[in-house]
Amino acid sequence: VAEKGTVTQTDLKECIGDQGRIRRLMEVLEAQGLIEVSYTTKGKLIMLYSLTDKGKLWQKLARVQRYLENEQGDSEKIQQVSAKLDQILAELR
Repeated sequence: VAEKGTVTQTDLKECIGDQGRIRRLMEVLEAQGLIEVSYTTKGKLIMLYSLTDKGKLWQKLARVQRYLENEQGDSEKIQQVSAKLDQILAELR
């Protein structure tokens, strides 16, 4: 990820592979409001992708989900985190 919080198709190619697959995935993410797409006009046209506020929220929720999955059944911690997530989501509505 670039220091400005953006990635290019070239950056994504290393982890996703196929350019067509990258484009389709980015179109879906943009349609869902999770990323913004911009272009650089210096030299060759390069597409830049960055997370929206909604995308950043989903990124954080994914981290919490991975954390919960790694807790392996500590029900007290899972309930505490779940309650906090419910509170956060209620405030966003």
